[in-house]
Amino acid sequence: MESMITLVVCDLDETLLNEEKQISVTDRRAIEQLKDKGILFGVISGHPVESTRKKLREWKIEDSTSFILGMNGGTLYDAQTQKIEEYHKLKGDVLQRIFHHFQDVNCILQFYQGDVRYVSKSTQRTRNQADSFLETEVLADVESLILTESFNKVTLYAESNRMPEVLEKMITFKDPDCMGFLVDPNRFEFSDPRINKGYGLKKLCQHYGVAMEHILAFGNATNDIPMLSTAGIGVCVQNATDDVKAICDVISPYTNDESAIGNYLNENLL
Repeated sequence: MESMITLVVCDLDETLLNEEKQISVTDRRAIEQLKDKGILFGVISGHPVESTRKKLREWKIEDSTSFILGMNGGTLYDAQTQKIEEYHKLKGDVLQRIFHHFQDVNCILQFYQGDVRYVSKSTQRTRNQADSFLETEVLADVESLILTESFNKVTLYAESNRMPEVLEKMITFKDPDCMGFLVDPNRFEFSDPRINKGYGLKKLCQHYGVAMEHILAFGNATNDIPMLSTAGIGVCVQNATDDVKAICDVISPYTNDESAIGNYLNENLL
């Protein structure tokens, strides 16, 4: 089956990136060899395309990367044409309903536009997070901002001891035009119900004219499941969550700290 692979897509956090948020030499060399074999390589992330491009440069894999799926499948960047496609952004009326429902909750609303992160409140921690991914945080009047702009997603950021308030408030929020999910102990996100990493993978197939069975995908978390279950071969790292391991074709014996991606590619594809 590996001999049929023509495209490889990889999640970033806790999959390709180690716990120091870096890419190992083993992983980087394997990615470089994919290009030499004519196999397309790209990454998928919840971050915007623009900031992800900067990080790829920092990690020294930009020249080996053919595409970026940003915003969890809501945007597609082709490195050759340098064009970005965007799918199903949240429009003003939906954003306003989210804003008004959660405005009394102790959380920070975050909206992404390119590598700019608009926030309803700025703290040292949120600024540090933006800096870590080479994004610029801008304090904004978000209620006015969402009257004229549309966004790929909305993030509700809260300290972990405050997140239960967000989740409790979510129980009474029903809207067919958006879908909410917990990303980590500090972030709850909304996007269009059609957007997920599996949707992004289908758009990728259409863009490059590649059959789904010729795609190899790597991931670790619940939001990777639509991608891993759709790809021809879905591989998870050893540190993946149990629900991910249950649906994957292959469970790597290596974690993200043990060059799981590079080891799999070297042993099966290169």
